[in-house]
Amino acid sequence: MIIATIIRDVQLLLRDRGALLSMFALPLVFMGAFGFMFAGADDEDDNESGVRFVLALQHGDAPNESAARILEAVRATKGLEIRRCAQRSELDQLVAEGGADAGVVIPDQPDVNGKSPIVFVADPALSTAEAGMLQGTLLTAIYRGWYFTKYAAFIDEQQETREVDGLVRNEAPATMRKKREHMDSFQVSVPGNAVLFIFFLSSAIALSFVEDRRSGMWRRLHSLPVPAAALLIARLVPWFVIGMLQMLFLFGMAVLLFGMQISGSIPALVVLTAALVLAATTLGFLMASFGGSEKQVSAISTIVVLVMALLSGCMFPRFLMPLGLRQLGLAFPHGWALDGYKDILIREGTTIADISAPCLALLVMSAVFTLLALLLSRRLRVR
Repeated sequence: MIIATIIRDVQLLLRDRGALLSMFALPLVFMGAFGFMFAGADDEDDNESGVRFVLALQHGDAPNESAARILEAVRATKGLEIRRCAQRSELDQLVAEGGADAGVVIPDQPDVNGKSPIVFVADPALSTAEAGMLQGTLLTAIYRGWYFTKYAAFIDEQQETREVDGLVRNEAPATMRKKREHMDSFQVSVPGNAVLFIFFLSSAIALSFVEDRRSGMWRRLHSLPVPAAALLIARLVPWFVIGMLQMLFLFGMAVLLFGMQISGSIPALVVLTAALVLAATTLGFLMASFGGSEKQVSAISTIVVLVMALLSGCMFPRFLMPLGLRQLGLAFPHGWALDGYKDILIREGTTIADISAPCLALLVMSAVFTLLALLLSRRLRVR
């Protein structure tokens, strides 16, 4: 009897694809994603480590020995994708518009007297951690090149560096469109967690559709003399309202309890949030259209929500992710929303026009989710 019970439970588990995915596939995805994020972080001999930052580089055509050594050291630095700029204005524009994480201007004859310094160009809105990683990586390369030229040997950490205090100067891009402020920890953690949890609304929506199908409520609703589109809107609007209230609560508590600053305009915050909640709502409709039992839908929707959040930067700051994963995150609504919230929270004067790209991307994804859900619903005769 006991053996028969064990065999039955195993057979039931093997038939439950959602449970199998949760037990085996989901942990594998998390291990692979985090492993890729940290790949090469501690392996100094790995020349194939992934790109972490995009660096705009501008220099002259006749560098002296010091400049040539510094250029060689910067180009040899792992984790950087170098984008050469012919003019300083091009470099400023690239950094200001997000095409590069930072920029370095190396003169032909750098000196330590402040007359011809190396210029490190970065967005002042960078967090301390982000700026520290970028600056530390570049300064190490710059000082290594400088010391190799001056002493023909690398100076270790004990060597005094007073004589190179004027070698590097920090500047903001000249083409900065608006004043920016430094981030605090809540301006990083609050959007990530808010975006993560709003998509659990998708799972709840999917389960509600499954319950309607199981109870026969969906067929009864469609028997009414009401257009199907009107029924769908009536079904999704309450969830959209709930999602907006959830986001209002989370951001409101972050401001009241944690003192989080919102540097951009409140209308921009509301518009971006509405586009995000719409994406989460329509994703729930898409999940429901796949059919299956409540248990299957619950397992699959949880996996989808967690994997999308992981790859987009909700669980791990986007600026610490390899460049490839940051770009991959833009395939999901989470990545666009996080980039939009970063602008609104830390950049003064951010308006709706400044976040038009994330809003448009979220609206397009919402339309795609809805279209796919309608096609699948017809195939499964949900309607």
